[in-house]
Amino acid sequence: MLEISNYSFSLTLLTEALAQAKPWVLIEWISIFLGVIINFIYSIVSAYPNALGISVILFTFVVRGLMFPLGINQQKSMVAMQKLTPEIEKIKKKYGTSKDPEVQQKIAADTQKLYAKHKVNPFGGCLPLILQMPIFFALIHIMQNTYYFIDRISDFYAQIYSALKTVPGYMDILIPVFQENTAKGVEIQLTTTKELGRILNVFTQADWTGLLAKFPKEISDTVWEILRQRDAAYMFFGLDMRANAGWGFPGILIPILTGVTMFLSSWIMQLQQNKTVDPQQQMTQKIMLIGMPIFMAWTTVNFPIGVGLYWIASSLFQLVQQMVLNRYFGAKKEA
Repeated sequence: MLEISNYSFSLTLLTEALAQAKPWVLIEWISIFLGVIINFIYSIVSAYPNALGISVILFTFVVRGLMFPLGINQQKSMVAMQKLTPEIEKIKKKYGTSKDPEVQQKIAADTQKLYAKHKVNPFGGCLPLILQMPIFFALIHIMQNTYYFIDRISDFYAQIYSALKTVPGYMDILIPVFQENTAKGVEIQLTTTKELGRILNVFTQADWTGLLAKFPKEISDTVWEILRQRDAAYMFFGLDMRANAGWGFPGILIPILTGVTMFLSSWIMQLQQNKTVDPQQQMTQKIMLIGMPIFMAWTTVNFPIGVGLYWIASSLFQLVQQMVLNRYFGAKKEA
């Protein structure tokens, strides 16, 4: 790791940036593990255009591939639940439509006995979705702090430092600029390029202009060229992978595609399910089919485009997986 200096001072540009650098412990551990995977993939495809977006897509396929056995268990659980649907309907008819709490408890008790008798877990199909959530939040952290997880992007900050340190007294220039944006009570040791990257990663165009105006023109031009290369590394067909999708064009296409692909995935999944006359189950199916895609599309608007790309690729993988499993289990059912 490249050493920068022995200076130690209270430092932050944005409280939000430091908050991003320290997520919940569980998310941080997952981020480190997933970061190793995406860093390895990026090192292979970095020579190609749109490398970061390609890395996210390949990363998605790797993660979903590892979760494929859970998809099979999810399908088995769904098939088992379908077989029990007529029995569950009989239990409900037995007790009628009364909303009395005591009656509802009896329905629940008899249903649980039915599940236990046939060794069926009604929540067995929820595990893949539950596991997706921490991966989703970990990927947000990775996209917001890509310099920390992908070595070849971190190298841009090492190059910037190498250019700046050629100027005598460069640290005397850097420290005041950093301290102008210092938040009280926050202290970090500026000793490595990744810690420097944590600061410079949130610099705006105005911040860079103000900092580089204090350096000679040849140094400033060198750093601007490095920044141009860094920004190009984040692009995926004209979209900045670290920027929030937002409501404007073309970023809004990512939330739209997130909702559409998730809807198609849920729709294919429900084709395998038996039709139910239970209003409560019908409502649950509608929420999963329509409500969840709308919710995820709306949520993706406020997250980095790279996260939305992951969700789109994940839904497409789920779509293909579901079609294959539907065909397999459908043929098995006919046999």
